Amino acid sequence: HLGALPLGAYSVYAGAAGYGESGRSNVAVSSYSVPVNMVLRLDPGVTLTGRVVEANGGAAITGALVVADAGPARTCQDISDALGYFRLDNLTTGLHQFCVSAAGYTRRSVSTNISASGNTVLTVSLARLAEIEGTIHDNGRALADMTVLLISRRGEIYGETTTDASGYYRFYDVPSGDYSIVVGRYGDGASQGRLDFTFDGTNASRTANFDFTLSWITGHDYQANGTTPITNVS
Repeated sequence: HLGALPLGAYSVYAGAAGYGESGRSNVAVSSYSVPVNMVLRLDPGVTLTGRVVEANGGAAITGALVVADAGPARTCQDISDALGYFRLDNLTTGLHQFCVSAAGYTRRSVSTNISASGNTVLTVSLARLAEIEGTIHDNGRALADMTVLLISRRGEIYGETTTDASGYYRFYDVPSGDYSIVVGRYGDGASQGRLDFTFDGTNASRTANFDFTLSWITGHDYQANGTTPITNVS
């Protein structure tokens, strides 16, 4: 019994342990004096089992979070075990969407039909995320505060960082794809180095080191008379 509802349209859902969810949308409450009666049928819940594995090689992924859209009113989730297996109970039959995520891997959303037999098995493969690192030197001398860009094939800047005092830089959680690493400003002709590569998820890290021979420009600044030096000019 649901009472004291304002007039309007509602979605009503019901669920119970061991049963799938059932509901009805656009239920109209048009009178304060005339009750709205409805019957919601709950069918016994169906179990889905599955496994989360690496896209390359099929190794089990432990600790992956698997979340199913068990219905508008609730979700159902589980964590994969040491062998990558998971189990979701009390699902309704029909098409469901599943979101699978794990630290160090690309998140995936997949859909599958759940049969009434309860024998549905779902295997989800996740691609590794990369860590890309390297150093930047000038004839062996570390270059600090250098801008390093990670750029996708479409020309989008995926990440930007600067080198530390030892010339070291690093990018985290990079998905599979085609990239370029650009040292220096991008798009204005001021870049000092570039490396194009493809990451396919087979390795957890990639190293890209640069060693430049930089040129130096020296000179003097004078006032308009051409003879009086100017100091502290940048």
